[in-house]
Amino acid sequence: MQYISKYGYKYIIITLILMLVSLNFDIFECFFIFIFIACVIFFRERKNSIKSTDETQILAPIDGKILEISKAELEGKQYTRLTILKSLCGVGVVYAPFSAQQATLRQRHGLFLCSYMKISSALNEKAIYFFQNNGLKFAMRLVAGELSRSLEVQNVSSFVKGDELGFLGSGKIVLFLPLESKICVSVGEKIRSLSTLGYLEKVAVNE
Repeated sequence: MQYISKYGYKYIIITLILMLVSLNFDIFECFFIFIFIACVIFFRERKNSIKSTDETQILAPIDGKILEISKAELEGKQYTRLTILKSLCGVGVVYAPFSAQQATLRQRHGLFLCSYMKISSALNEKAIYFFQNNGLKFAMRLVAGELSRSLEVQNVSSFVKGDELGFLGSGKIVLFLPLESKICVSVGEKIRSLSTLGYLEKVAVNE
């Protein structure tokens, strides 16, 4: 089981080389050792140890804090919107919050403004997954923040709960869930990736 995200390999190798060079020439050793350790911590991933077989369970896709839980419209359909702000020192690997039989991805390039700026949601680089599973439709939007130099996402057509979908150095993740979903977290609560956010309705509505 790996403990470092594949998205961080190139950065860790670069900082490792710089650290070895600095140690060899006795130049800024402490600085480059710190940068290497910080890079390893930044790109770590959480060991996937999901044991629940409940298909209705909604998992947290990333480490962070719940910013908002409200109703919102997306492409003409009403959803429960749950916004998570990625924590600075949290795991940045994005995990699938639930299984999906069908998935499509849309990505839009943009800026990397601070996530606390209201305009960042409109101007920053973003991607959105549209999911469908047993007649239920939902979506997950990723908005890059100031520490993300690119938005790393995988374009997959289907996946199971807990699969790795990408990496977000900083920014927000917005889940668009069916209105009947039961949310088990509250605004301001800090969460860990792969923990339980709530549950989807048990009876799927075919649309």
